[in-house]
This record gives sequence, structure tokens and C-alpha cells, in this order.
Amino acid sequence: MGIFDLDKIAMTMGRLLLVMPELEAVGNDSDAIYNNKEHFYCYAYLARIGILDYLDKHPLYLSHNVDITIPLGIIKTRKETMNSALDITIGRLLELCENNTLVHENVEEILHRVGMFDYIETGFPPEVLKRLKSIM
Repeated sequence: MGIFDLDKIAMTMGRLLLVMPELEAVGNDSDAIYNNKEHFYCYAYLARIGILDYLDKHPLYLSHNVDITIPLGIIKTRKETMNSALDITIGRLLELCENNTLVHENVEEILHRVGMFDYIETGFPPEVLKRLKSIM
């Protein structure tokens, strides 16, 4: 298992946890979720390339439910198991958009590397994708 990959996963999880309050502030209203769909899509894309792609390369992280230390700032961290960390990041992202079927389906597609994921990869300007990937 690559320690570097585990660090990348932890960093991405930390970034997602830090933006969760922003997504939670959107609320449960379907229209509000739709009006903020770009945020959900962006964070789903980051979760795909910054977490799930690495887990696809290293399935032992999941099967052994390794411990992960998620950075939440300069000195603040949060210790979780991989499964619980996925629940509080990707699971929570899915929960927050579940009241809008379209947004939820598109987030699912992004997380599964199909449909909307392909649209992002081919439809976004290369400099935007490069910038998104650079924060990983």
C-alpha cells in the first residue's frame, strides 16, 4: 500500500469535511439544492479523483478498514477508519443532495465515473480541470 496515496485520500477528505457546512447551509429544499448543483458536482468530482480513484488502486484500504488521520487545519486532525471516513465525506455529500433527484443522480454518476463525470472531463476547459486537480 502506498502511504502517499493514503495521504492524498486523507487530504481530500479533509477538504470535503471543511466544505460540508457550506453544503449543509443549502438545506433540504429541492430548488436550493438545484441552484447549488455546481458545488455538489465539483465536490463529487474531487471525491472521485481524490478518494475513490486511489481506493480503486488500493482496495486493501477498504478491505482492511485502515485507520486514517484526516487533516482539518494546520494542527487539527480527525482519526477515523476508512469506512467511517467515507460515510462522513462521500456518504454525507450524497445525503445532502438526496432531495433533488437530478442533482443526486448526477452526483452518483460522477462518483461512478460515468455520465456527468464524462461531461466534466470533456466539457470543462482544460485550465479549469487543471485547477480543480491542483487542489487535490
